[in-house]
Amino acid sequence: MATFPTCSKSVDEVEDPGAAPYGNFINYYTFNPPENRLSLIPATLLRDLGHNDSRDEDTLILDVGCNSGELSVAFYTHVVQQPDVTT
Repeated sequence: MATFPTCSKSVDEVEDPGAAPYGNFINYYTFNPPENRLSLIPATLLRDLGHNDSRDEDTLILDVGCNSGELSVAFYTHVVQQPDVTT
């Protein structure tokens, strides 16, 4: 007769992952607002990548995992709405 491993964890331990070192943080976005993450992205990112507003191009941004859209809106404000600086 085959034996099956048993689970020694209680239901509470399974439902509460605690501190997840590699993601899946509960309420991650409530304590890490978009501004904190956007501080790592240069405001000139689109220009640095060759985007040119004068060519009437669409800019597509993929915000994966947030579900609230806060990062997308903040990214737009941070990068797309930057004043045009001519050098």
